[in-house]
Amino acid sequence: MSRKLMAVAGVLALAGTALAAAPAQADPAFTVKTTDVIGVGSDTTMLAVTAIADGATVGGVKVPGYNEGRTTGRIASWDALVGGNSPTISLYSGAPAIPRPNGSGAGKALLYGPGNNPDVDFARSSSSLNDAEKNAGLQQIPFALDALESASAKTTNVPANLTIDQIVKIYKGEVQDWAQVGGMPGTIVPLIPQTGSGTRSFFLGELKKANGGVDVTLAASVKETQEHSDVDVKSNPNAIVPFSVGRAKLAGTVKLHTGWRAERAVYNVVRGTELGTYTGTGVFGSAGFVCSPQAKLLIEAGGLEQLAVAPNGVCGEPTQAATTDFRTNTATVRATTTTLSAVRSGNNAATLKATVAAGGAAAQGAVKFYDGSKYLATLTITQGTASLKKSGLTATKHTFKAVYVPTAGTNFTGSTGSKALAVKTGSTVAYTGDRTISRLAYAKFAIKVRRTDSTTVRPQGNLYVYKNGVKIKSYTLDVWGNRNISVPPTTKAARYLVKVSYAGSTYVNPSSASFYVTTS
Repeated sequence: MSRKLMAVAGVLALAGTALAAAPAQADPAFTVKTTDVIGVGSDTTMLAVTAIADGATVGGVKVPGYNEGRTTGRIASWDALVGGNSPTISLYSGAPAIPRPNGSGAGKALLYGPGNNPDVDFARSSSSLNDAEKNAGLQQIPFALDALESASAKTTNVPANLTIDQIVKIYKGEVQDWAQVGGMPGTIVPLIPQTGSGTRSFFLGELKKANGGVDVTLAASVKETQEHSDVDVKSNPNAIVPFSVGRAKLAGTVKLHTGWRAERAVYNVVRGTELGTYTGTGVFGSAGFVCSPQAKLLIEAGGLEQLAVAPNGVCGEPTQAATTDFRTNTATVRATTTTLSAVRSGNNAATLKATVAAGGAAAQGAVKFYDGSKYLATLTITQGTASLKKSGLTATKHTFKAVYVPTAGTNFTGSTGSKALAVKTGSTVAYTGDRTISRLAYAKFAIKVRRTDSTTVRPQGNLYVYKNGVKIKSYTLDVWGNRNISVPPTTKAARYLVKVSYAGSTYVNPSSASFYVTTS
């Protein structure tokens, strides 16, 4: 096992104790480490995997992704070469730049053979393994369903219905004008995704099946375009291209045509020697995050449908054969929101209360509490809430987190809430000085304010001095937490009450000391 794989396996083994807007085109937003799970490849699944990694807003509710709360072992999914993306990427911080893999084939090529790059952990793929990839021991893990249809500009000469036989003739060059197949007159501009695209190889396979099992030789009129890009289609009334149904709906800029539709599974591909690392530790396997109810909403936000898990489906089941079981997860998934309140409950203590809302349903599961990245406790939800009182906290600013973990087998999504709180320690006020003085003398005292925790840091802030309940003077503590004070004299013999009150500070609670002074 490589050093990188051992590191990844180590962090993924902690999945059970780690924290578990429609997706946009996006490279990893964090600084990628070698211990992260690094993927490249297909444009088709790019948005869905980004949503799986980073979460998405679904129906106005933020659904956390796999990376929520993690600082290592995250899914780091690099986009295909689309939009304004740079032509090169560095897979992790400090890694040498490599050409940006553009498509399923380009991604899988980095997992074996002469192009093997040990820093790539998985390849997104919208096509099944070819013979070379199978012989190299690659394994594909199905997770979602996609469908291809022909797409054109919204204002187009393309007829509403195109059969697969007509599409074959178009790509062979036997039909060159839309009027020949029932459309408006116009010279056909057939487009096909770039070489290395999984959609291209899948589409060519569909043409071959419709052509009597014989490969279709593409006409000279067929031009390459970026997979699922609308750039060459949306403004050309004569253009046609195979397009993912889900991606077309997300883009909203192209028109899909009925008459031909081909469904296909999409995959995350890994090396066979590393299969157990990614299927057995909470990532791609049938019991992992990608096949979970929470990921269902995220996959749908990426334009695809989550495949069902066994016994009703094959999500997360490794294979080298093309998946033909297209049963999807039809269960109703309830998105949850977790809110966290945090209040000080004494010196160096706080009470945390997590409330999990699930659209009127009673969320089932537990809440994991964290102080930053430090695990505190796991508590079962009771009537939608879980509360934790924690003592022994340092007096500083804390960011507490509550992570809702649904009970296995239920259709609730996980969610996270956080709350910042300035935790305070206690303080004491001590005094030294003569409490019996002559009536015309000032009563003078040395005041020391100290924190009740073990730190040597001295309290800072203000002191207020009261005589018989009336404030007579204010002071500022020196850097040592000390201050000399004086109380004005009386003109006759008396006994009066002195109160020295420390006002407290950001991380220190107030305190006071009271005593009597007698004059004679």
